[in-house]
Amino acid sequence: STINIGGNRIPAPTTPVTGNEFAYPFIDADKSYVVYFDGGSRGNPGEAGAGMVLYDAENSKHEIWSGVQYVGNRKTNNEAEYTGLLTALECAS
Repeated sequence: STINIGGNRIPAPTTPVTGNEFAYPFIDADKSYVVYFDGGSRGNPGEAGAGMVLYDAENSKHEIWSGVQYVGNRKTNNEAEYTGLLTALECAS
């Protein structure tokens, strides 16, 4: 699982977040951001994945980062969507 930051692909968080150890230097606490996420499962349950993207709230065309994550085998659509949300929040925190 990777996240695209300015054209560079870095690993997505894979462990629970206990603080802001996944915060990136370009995230400004004084700015607003918009996150979109989705997940899907083929078979429900089945092979599942999630995607997420973070945009600058003031400029909806300015993508801050995006990523995809393999959720696993025998996972439901809800698990995949929830994983997308959690990963996006982890990366933006």
